[in-house]
Amino acid sequence: KTEYRKQLQKPIDLGLTERGAKVYVSLLSRKGFTTLELQNSVDIPRTKIYEVLQRMIERGICSER
Repeated sequence: KTEYRKQLQKPIDLGLTERGAKVYVSLLSRKGFTTLELQNSVDIPRTKIYEVLQRMIERGICSER
């Protein structure tokens, strides 16, 4: 758990929210996710996962296919 916290801290230090950091770390773990897979992976409510992803897409952190 401590290692996961360390992984989250770097994106948080760069300006992501904790939810954004969780999504970012998960996205680094494999090539692609569906929104449902990502939502389950990071345990964020469906309404919030779309908000987090939209902000990350707008900032150029991730892309949508």
